[in-house]
Amino acid sequence: MLKKTIFNLISLVLVGLYSHNVMAASCDEKSPAYVAQGDKYFDIENVAKITEKQKKAIKKIFSRVKTNLKGKGNTAVCFVGENGKLDKQLEPEKYKAKFSVQADGVISLSIDAEKLKQRVTYNETFTFFNTYSMFVIKKITDNSVEAVSKYRISRSAKGAGGKKITKSILREEIVKLTSHGKGFKIKSTTYVNGYFSNEYSRSFR
Repeated sequence: MLKKTIFNLISLVLVGLYSHNVMAASCDEKSPAYVAQGDKYFDIENVAKITEKQKKAIKKIFSRVKTNLKGKGNTAVCFVGENGKLDKQLEPEKYKAKFSVQADGVISLSIDAEKLKQRVTYNETFTFFNTYSMFVIKKITDNSVEAVSKYRISRSAKGAGGKKITKSILREEIVKLTSHGKGFKIKSTTYVNGYFSNEYSRSFR
């Protein structure tokens, strides 16, 4: 399971290098944490385990959310256009999803999604606050949880003369999970090496 998780994270990073949401600013915008911390931003903190108090709060916030959900949202792809500059392409999507929150605060969301313009379907499964979670909870309100994960991933590339070199990618994801009645919202913003990479917003009822 750990190997599968690492593989999925690497895939998300590689996709994230080229995509972001229109609700965000430019593709080269710095992470707010990077702006505030400077070079200290690249220091990796130990992931604090979820506390019993946080588990109870998460269970209370999301206990009313339905198991079977339908929703809509959007992402935007950032790509190099013919003029050599970054352009944005909006991708509206619709979803069917299964949601669950466990007594120990673990949240699971399995999404069947369809990109409406491309007529492409795909599946994603998100798990938050489990044993292997890289998220640190930053804020809990009456109806939402905000958390951040930051970690490095190494990948291989070919350098001069075909020599194999290893590069390190720092990935930061800021996520906000919100309950609204029996519905659920998720917003995620990702920065790679301190710069904006992608963002998506999804709302389910």
